[in-house]
Amino acid sequence: MGSKNTGCKPAPELPNPTGNQFEVHVPAPTASAAGLPGTNVDYVVNARGDVNVSGQIAGQQVSVGWTGEQAQAPIKVLGPAAPAAAQAINNGTRAIGEQIQKAVPGVNVQWPQLHTPAGAHGH
Repeated sequence: MGSKNTGCKPAPELPNPTGNQFEVHVPAPTASAAGLPGTNVDYVVNARGDVNVSGQIAGQQVSVGWTGEQAQAPIKVLGPAAPAAAQAINNGTRAIGEQIQKAVPGVNVQWPQLHTPAGAHGH
């Protein structure tokens, strides 16, 4: 017996699989100009899916985070619908990221895994 074809497409190869999945950086002047209570806010999803959020709010440094497993748990309970839900979340995050950058100049949204690292072009 051969391998069973599940009809799923393989995930596309990422140009930078070890890079962070997603980053949002809000410098202090941008946060202040937008009327946000925090300064220098950073939201990072690393290559494993672990999330770290840090910033200064009301003069206090705040840092919180959760693991990739914790982030994926609500999606995994959807069983066979999980891949479609994950894709919808990814698409929504991308659209919101683009809108935030337009609405709040100075906010920096990045998808490092989707870009070849500097210096990696030649072999």
